Amino acid sequence: MKVKNICYQNKDNLRKFIKNKQIEDRNLLIQVFTGVCERKYITRVVAELNDLLPQAVVIGSTTAGEIMNGKHQEETTVLSFSNFEKTSLQGAAVCHHGVEDCFELGERLGNKLISENTKAIILFSDWINIDEELIKGIEAVNSEVIIAGGRAADNFRFEDNYIFFNDRILEGGVVGVALNSEKLKVYADYNLGWKLIGKEMEVTKSEGSKVYTIDEQPVYDIYAKYLGEEIAQGLPQVAGPEFPLIIKEEDFSIARGAVAKGEDGSVTFGGHVPEGAKVYLGYGHIDSILANNEQLLKNIIAEIQAQAIYVYSCSVRKDALQDNLDLELGFLEKVAPTAGFFTYGEFYNATSQGAKLLNITLTVLALSECENVKATAKDRLEVAEIELNKGRDSSTIKALTNLANTVTQELESLYSDLEAEFEKGSKLHQQFLPCHDDLPQIEGLAYNTYFQPSAELGGDFYDVVKLGNQLMFYVADVSGHGLDSSMLNIFLRETINNYLLYHHSQGEKLNPGELIGFIAKRYHQENFPADYFICLLMGVLDLKEYKLTFANAGFQVPPLLIKTVRAPISVDVEGMPLNSAISEALFIKLGMMNYQEKEVYLQTGDLVFLTTDGLIEEAVEQKKGKLQYGVERLENLLLQNYCLPPDLINFKVRKDFKSFSGQEKGQDDITFLALKNKLPVIDSFEGSISSCCEEMYQLQNEMSDFIASYYEDDALICIGFQELITNAIEHGNQFDESKQIEIEVEVNKKYIQATIRDEGPGFDWQSKVEEELDIERELEDPQERGRGIKIANKLYDELWYNEQGNEVSFLKFR
Repeated sequence: MKVKNICYQNKDNLRKFIKNKQIEDRNLLIQVFTGVCERKYITRVVAELNDLLPQAVVIGSTTAGEIMNGKHQEETTVLSFSNFEKTSLQGAAVCHHGVEDCFELGERLGNKLISENTKAIILFSDWINIDEELIKGIEAVNSEVIIAGGRAADNFRFEDNYIFFNDRILEGGVVGVALNSEKLKVYADYNLGWKLIGKEMEVTKSEGSKVYTIDEQPVYDIYAKYLGEEIAQGLPQVAGPEFPLIIKEEDFSIARGAVAKGEDGSVTFGGHVPEGAKVYLGYGHIDSILANNEQLLKNIIAEIQAQAIYVYSCSVRKDALQDNLDLELGFLEKVAPTAGFFTYGEFYNATSQGAKLLNITLTVLALSECENVKATAKDRLEVAEIELNKGRDSSTIKALTNLANTVTQELESLYSDLEAEFEKGSKLHQQFLPCHDDLPQIEGLAYNTYFQPSAELGGDFYDVVKLGNQLMFYVADVSGHGLDSSMLNIFLRETINNYLLYHHSQGEKLNPGELIGFIAKRYHQENFPADYFICLLMGVLDLKEYKLTFANAGFQVPPLLIKTVRAPISVDVEGMPLNSAISEALFIKLGMMNYQEKEVYLQTGDLVFLTTDGLIEEAVEQKKGKLQYGVERLENLLLQNYCLPPDLINFKVRKDFKSFSGQEKGQDDITFLALKNKLPVIDSFEGSISSCCEEMYQLQNEMSDFIASYYEDDALICIGFQELITNAIEHGNQFDESKQIEIEVEVNKKYIQATIRDEGPGFDWQSKVEEELDIERELEDPQERGRGIKIANKLYDELWYNEQGNEVSFLKFR
């Protein structure tokens, strides 16, 4: 293998170079890297190459700078001639017109290029249309083939870019050449060199390369918080390349530089940033970048006796390294002839974690047809190591960098310890939250609770307790979201239990105002810090008269009572939160210990809804400012759905919240409780079967007979019923006949409701419910999952699952 590089001047000069260097067009690869982004010029250069070397494979790209023989160049045209002795070439070009799927494009190109003995593929693509999915598509054809190259650039004008293959010049798409050989040795590697600074964070909302929030905060705020307002204001021009996001994936780091700011507060980065990714802020300093080259060179020399090194490096590195750019490139020239270009994104897949589109990274592809795989020229590395530190007095920067790295490591260790403490607190909080199945079941009454912490550990709490003919329930919102909030909730529950055990007689009327006063007194005795507080809303329901008594300790959202089709009634009741900022004596003197009560009657069909302020105060950014979810939206939703069962009402509130905010979790904890005086049950049906089809058919006949008395088209209900039970048998209990399936059906004057419960682990059901039903396609695909759910969802007015996904309910209006 022989490699020769030249900076193009004209055809005569090129002809002499080819003759003097004895370049033959058999098994010849010509890579063209040009900073002259003019189609007419490129057409001429390519035509001259095809005329002088007609059998050669020519691929090329426009650039943001060219690399030749260890030095960078600007707005020139570098030609790299690689004559192979034991390697054949296969080239191809695929257009992209702005609508094609990049993964399918990659598969198509991979099928064109890859053969049995393909060792590597060099790719150049446009930067506008092509993303990481392109190389994932090629990887799907053969994951063993090394992929190298990059996206075309245009000297930071971001207007015109061209890629070319032989005499074809494309503005959109990808060109590539496969290197096919049994003898060719290939080694690919990369150098990032940007250091991690600060703590690990999580991308909490993103779409492709557009990131909205990190750790639930706008991206701009993250940059301003950790790097200062001036740096944040410099997004993307200043902070983008110098302080990128670093995505940490096990032993692999991917940098993403900011390229644009959106009016909606989002920041677009130079590649995919998946939601849920663990990220750090990165800092690029010359010394740390160059120091990494030492390991890169060691890797190359240890793996291959390179005869050529192709370099595809990010254009951002030019700004970071500036006058030291040739120092980085010169290291590589000590090992083998180098050529390449500065890209708008680098292709790389020499990792167990799959194909990547990198940013801010230098990638290398080292090739050799030598019999000896590893290099023997140890002196090359020694020269490079000497060059690394030559003339660089950087002790201060190294000390500061070391200090930053050490502090970062210490913070990570501290953060890890805090995470462990939060996990303990979370388990403690979950332990004290009542399990829905353990809550008291009361004939004629239905209720459902929901709790969603905003972070790992929440501050909200709720409980429901039956005391003879009374039902006490409460919702609490305490300060903090850490161990302090967990301890406050433990105090609250234990204090209530103490009151019920020692200060309340069985059968005696329970007054919620008196109970809250008792809690307030005990709260002051505990001497909690002045910045701690508990907001508490408590209700007591007389189960004989269905009289409901409320008391409130600083709760912002009053209970909402929905009575038939009338407007929601806000049950306003006032009271101070539990807080020790005011002394107990003054608290009593001002009458704050006397919590007022308010009574309402819960008639048949009425609904009561309690919620903490996390639901109504959730806000999203809009052009005109922040928009809150608000009480009015909640009231309208409840008025539309008041007649439904409480678990379905809660499901609809959660679904509406996600539609509003775009995510399950809110900026604050969200807790709510829906309680309903049920419509009288006209008739009911219960049954259980083992997980076998024979029993299912027998049950279906019984169900059909039962339904026929209350619904004209009983077959319609039974079709979906069979689909859901089949799902429970097959996917829930997995045909284990020792596991049972329970069925409950109730009929009232408005609707028929049924519940099917299996003993399986559950599943992620919501996406299947929301999918559209395509009967023809799904009948043709025997592997299709979720068809039964979608059929049932079409047949019934409502269909929903429990949180775990092992209990499905449906409702059909009569």
